[in-house]
Amino acid sequence: MDDPALVEDHLARTGLCAVTVTGSSMRPLLRDGDVLLLERAGTPRFGELVAVLTGSRLIVHRFLGGRGPWLLKADGLSQIDRVEGRLLARVRVAWRGNRALPAVTGWSAAGAAALSLASLPIQRLLRR
Repeated sequence: MDDPALVEDHLARTGLCAVTVTGSSMRPLLRDGDVLLLERAGTPRFGELVAVLTGSRLIVHRFLGGRGPWLLKADGLSQIDRVEGRLLARVRVAWRGNRALPAVTGWSAAGAAALSLASLPIQRLLRR
């Protein structure tokens, strides 16, 4: 991802910021070189992609819950993470080349149904 300090500053000033994806944790949806339009965070919805500042890193994962630490999930990984950090933004749109990517604002019905099978462990994590 781009320089987190610059992203945070730009979001604070304008409410929007474009960043370039690096890494593979959100595959198959997001790939290196994809461009994300971030919008300053309000209250994220379950399954929405969010950008969280953790130390000097900006990560984009799916929001599952919490009020800090956040429960986040990378599409390409099996575990659910408890992440300490500042929730900066929600992903409004993603592009690969000149086309918008589907499914960046929430999970598909199949994805949500699969995750609902894990709802009890998620509730336990939220109570910690």
